[in-house]
This record gives sequence, structure tokens and C-alpha cells, in this order.
Amino acid sequence: MPQEKIIVFGCSGLVGEEFKRHSGNKNLLTTSHNEVDIKDSEKIRRFLDKNRALVVINFVGFTNLVEAEKERGDKKGQAWQVNVTTAQNIAETCHKEGRFLIHISTDAVFPGTKDFAGPYSENMEP
Repeated sequence: MPQEKIIVFGCSGLVGEEFKRHSGNKNLLTTSHNEVDIKDSEKIRRFLDKNRALVVINFVGFTNLVEAEKERGDKKGQAWQVNVTTAQNIAETCHKEGRFLIHISTDAVFPGTKDFAGPYSENMEP
């Protein structure tokens, strides 16, 4: 039986590149920002429909800490758009489309520590 395709967003970053290199999965469909605008939910949906994958892995993240700190609180800034808006778009689209999402983040994006617990729980219901 053939394996299902897995769509991977964010393979141009450090973690995504390493995942791609070590996965050994020939059914990975890696994307670039030129192929699909993940800031746009409708474009994500069309891309997922076109490629018929049931599983999506998201490695996208803005990890330039110096620049991110300069933008703190700026919801129109690049750090917010990449780390919040795109993650939300991918998650909501996968949920609506019945696709399984694996979201990988670094502690630079969300440390999950006592001092910086974040606005959500790992067990949050959709």
C-alpha cells in the first residue's frame, strides 16, 4: 500500500532542513514561500487540496531574536506574522480540512517556561 504524502512547510530553516535530510521519507512534499503563501488561509487550503496530503508538518518560524525583540507587540511586524499569523492559518486550515498537523517550534519562539508560559496550553481544545 502506498504511503500518504506529507506536506512540510518551513524546510528552508535549520530544523526543517535537518528533518528533511534525516527523515528518509520519500513521500515528503517540501514547500517554499514561492510555492504557497502561508499568510493566506485560502492559498494554504488550495495547496493542501491540490496535493492531497493528510499530514502537514510546520517548521516555519521567525527566529532572529534581535529583530523579533525590536518588533515586540507589533502585530504587523514580520516576527508576529510568521510566528503567529502563519501558524494560526496553517492550524485552522488543517483543522477545517481534517488534516493532521504537527507543529514544531524552537524555544526561541515559545519557551514554555514558568516566566513565559504563553497564552495557551499544550492541551487546549480546538
